Amino acid sequence: MNRNHRFSLKNADSGPFGTDLPTKLWGTFLTVILDLGDSRPMLDCSPVKTDATRFPPPNTARRGAAAAMTPTLRLAITTAMLWACAGMECDDTDSVQAPYFPAPIACGCAGEAAATIDTDVSDAEAALAEDIWLALNDHRSALGLSELNWYDPAADVARGHSDAMLRRGFFDHVDPCTCLDQSARAATAGIQHDFENLYSPESNTPFVGEVIYRATRIDNLNGAHIVDVWADSPEHRVHIEAPLEFPGFYKLPNWTHVGVGVRIEGDDTYVTAMFFKNPTTGAVE
Repeated sequence: MNRNHRFSLKNADSGPFGTDLPTKLWGTFLTVILDLGDSRPMLDCSPVKTDATRFPPPNTARRGAAAAMTPTLRLAITTAMLWACAGMECDDTDSVQAPYFPAPIACGCAGEAAATIDTDVSDAEAALAEDIWLALNDHRSALGLSELNWYDPAADVARGHSDAMLRRGFFDHVDPCTCLDQSARAATAGIQHDFENLYSPESNTPFVGEVIYRATRIDNLNGAHIVDVWADSPEHRVHIEAPLEFPGFYKLPNWTHVGVGVRIEGDDTYVTAMFFKNPTTGAVE
């Protein structure tokens, strides 16, 4: 499983059954089976784009012809496929990507993991957060992009997530204790911005850009190194270099503000950077 929470089929040219079953037919069957299963969107930081004024069902784009099938026909096809797959080994690789819809997460933590977020920012954490901000702007300026203003409310939310990752032992945009992704965390904090009608596929809230980083036992860790790591990954570049466009990704807004939150404890460092366009902070309705 790769970091984008997608799965892929080995031997994608012929499908898992080999050349006896055309790939396109297998794809149709797979779509039907997925439609009968969990409808949650994949845990990904890529946004869902819609022109609707309300939040759309996250899996609308997958339904296509499968939606027109009767329940009886869908059940028959699924039963046939399950029978055909009996005794065959599933293969998971990083060859060709296809949507992966995981089972719902059971949220909730108790005891130490559920403790209040540590808001006492150390001098080292504040210095590294500022250094990352400056390095982000150096990187963007070199590409002819506008620099990002520092935004304290976003920095507070970002540091809370870095602290949660450190104390709860996870590394993801979704907190397993709260099930909130970056967009939901920002909305909960009352941050609004010009999200250009992009919605988070995880929470269906106005999309917020975010990149995260962690390191263990790295001497002289600095902002330039962290930004270079992000820049080596298209999944991260699409955020830090917005609004530049990258194949296979939605065009993100031309961010105007960023908040960086760092949490350091012992040899471990966790970083969260959140991106917004013309943000405002107000009461959550």
